[in-house]
Amino acid sequence: MKSGIVRGTRLATGAVAVLLVSAFAGRASAASLTVDRFDDAVVSQCTPALNDCSLRGAILAANANPGLDTLFLLPGVYTLSLTGADEDGGLTGDLDVTDDLSMVGFGGGPVTINAGGAGGLGDRVFDIAPSATVTLTNVTIEGGYLTGVGASGGGIRNAGSLTLSNCNVTGNATTDPTSNGGGIHNTDTLNVLGGSVSANSTAGSGGGIYSGATVAMAGATMTGNHADGDGGAIYNGDSATLAGMTFSGNDAGGDGGALYNASNAGLATISMTENHADTDGGAIASEGASSALLLTTSELAYNDADGSGGALWVDGGLTVGATTFDHNSTAGSGGAIYAATSAGAIGLAAISHNVSIAGGGGILVASGATLSITSATFTLNSTSSSGGAIKNQGTLVLAASTLDSNAAVAVGGGLEDQGVSGLVNVTLSGNSASFGGGIDLSSTSTSPLQNVTFSGNTASDESGAVQVASGDLAMVNTIVDGSCQTLGTGVIGSLGGNVESPGDTCSLHTGSDRNTVSNLDLGLAPLGLYGSSVPTHLLLSTSVAVDTGLASACPGTDARGQTRPGDGNFDGTAVCDVGAHEDIPVFGDGFESGDTLAWTHTSP
Repeated sequence: MKSGIVRGTRLATGAVAVLLVSAFAGRASAASLTVDRFDDAVVSQCTPALNDCSLRGAILAANANPGLDTLFLLPGVYTLSLTGADEDGGLTGDLDVTDDLSMVGFGGGPVTINAGGAGGLGDRVFDIAPSATVTLTNVTIEGGYLTGVGASGGGIRNAGSLTLSNCNVTGNATTDPTSNGGGIHNTDTLNVLGGSVSANSTAGSGGGIYSGATVAMAGATMTGNHADGDGGAIYNGDSATLAGMTFSGNDAGGDGGALYNASNAGLATISMTENHADTDGGAIASEGASSALLLTTSELAYNDADGSGGALWVDGGLTVGATTFDHNSTAGSGGAIYAATSAGAIGLAAISHNVSIAGGGGILVASGATLSITSATFTLNSTSSSGGAIKNQGTLVLAASTLDSNAAVAVGGGLEDQGVSGLVNVTLSGNSASFGGGIDLSSTSTSPLQNVTFSGNTASDESGAVQVASGDLAMVNTIVDGSCQTLGTGVIGSLGGNVESPGDTCSLHTGSDRNTVSNLDLGLAPLGLYGSSVPTHLLLSTSVAVDTGLASACPGTDARGQTRPGDGNFDGTAVCDVGAHEDIPVFGDGFESGDTLAWTHTSP
């Protein structure tokens, strides 16, 4: 320890260092050293003779020999016991690496470097200097334990370039609230390939890893890490690239049960399950004026937050693609996702079985946030408040998506809209609420619905499909299979081309609107995947919605990406269909939909 050491001890330490430098001053080429002792001694001769190369001694020898040296470690447990933290020469406390080094565990068995935990060395395991490029392979780093103010990196403190290949960093801790990185603290470059970071803890942030610089991880597992602050597994303060990883059972006393992103993070093919945050973002919290989160081809399931955002809480840039959010929950809002004052886009997402108490069973878009959602499915999400699938208080663009069988105790079984929204090629089917089974609009703005299909939504009153308490819901080329209700200043307006069945409750009375259409004439097939990952209600060939939409309001494609308009009735003229599904059959006899009315013969 630097403080409290008598001058005589410092002279002795310096003398040993001089001897080590002298002993290796003549070695100009890289060395390969085999560590053959498991005790913590300064034995650094490292000749072919037995028992003359300890781990500490080999590192001291490598530090004294410029260039890349390689250490080979036999299977076993290397226990560090020479106490004396904060000594940077490597003679006591942690293992100080000041020059390029490769350390390889070999021999077929596990190789473990153990600092003894609480009551042990009283220091971390490795301290990597800024000048060093280090690779550790097939090694377990455990038992680092720091109690000092600001003492970060319980297992490893890296200020150089560090690569961990098939290594395990486990059971390390920092205990002061000003310290971070229970397993690893990184201020330069960290690469993790395979292996695991598990069961580490910190009284600060970053239970497994705290990175203020660049971190890249692939194929690794992070389980059971804890932070009293943010980022149960990882705190990213700069740049993080994560691929092919599993995060499970991590928890944070603050935000981000698995990951807290304060800057830029890219995640691909990630599994995050059963992570927890005491505040926001059960799996991920991402925030900051310049922060950006990219999440693709991943699964976030069974995560929970005591605040908001059962899986994801974001206040910054967001891009999500081809990702599943399933069975996440929150005591606040946004069972899967809470979008704060952020700008983001979600595409090809499956959002199902998520639960919130305070609103937005699947997603809550907060005031000040802008979110675009395309080609997404919302299924069986629920809330004890409003917005079974989505609650919008900001700006929402929802396209080519389906809200199916979501539920709200209060209003808006599919969508509760309190902000500004626009829906194109959207299907709302089988959603339920006390009021506004499909959509409840309680806004001061106009929300357009273009080629939207309502079917089978239910409420306790006459608002099974739509309730407008305030604001203006403007429909065009929309199918309402159900009923509508307006309250107070609420208005339902028609821009034409709409179909309502079976009654006349939606005030759709322009010249091209049709009301009181029978279910038979409406001709909606059951909700299904008709050549797409997004379910729709296919139109039977006899449906009044086929080829009767307004051309002026016809989108270029339908919810499945099928080009509009098509010639659904085979009269030689392509005309836009009403609703989210464009009927373009190959045959003119109803073959695809099971409509046999035009067939000459049927067989059992």
